[in-house]
Amino acid sequence: MYNITLPLISLLNVHVIESISKWNFSYNPFKILSSFKYTATEDEILIGFHVDDCEYCQEMKTLLRRLELEEGIRVHILDASMPKNLKLLKRLDNGKCGGLPFYYNVKTNRYICGATAYENLLVWATNGVNKTHMPPRNSEIEEHKKYRSLGLMCRLIRWLNESLDVDVKK
Repeated sequence: MYNITLPLISLLNVHVIESISKWNFSYNPFKILSSFKYTATEDEILIGFHVDDCEYCQEMKTLLRRLELEEGIRVHILDASMPKNLKLLKRLDNGKCGGLPFYYNVKTNRYICGATAYENLLVWATNGVNKTHMPPRNSEIEEHKKYRSLGLMCRLIRWLNESLDVDVKK
């Protein structure tokens, strides 16, 4: 177990930057993390990159909280608007995604591009073989918005769903 409080700026030297692209860990992988306190083993390194004004990043915060509460798995979110974190993001991404949010599992070298479904996030976090691009399912609220905006037929379907207590759309 490690208890780490390290700033990213002082840790990214030329040796670390060069070996990150190959993930040849001749160093402690905790050195790539930004400033925060964390107690874990080396196998539990999960990194995510977000920015405050990213809609998909905000949507993923709910799933990340659920992952932490239900499974006890924490993903360390780095602010991609900070220059050092952006440099690390570009190195890890290496042209695979080119967008946010971006999640990287240090142990398996697997990544997720963009917002994803909870099931895919869980597989990635537990070191399984995940899909790199798997958009999240529409929430129940978004489904109702879709039916509200499509006219008379959709209002009929909604009325049937509510009055007969069945789900006609399936």
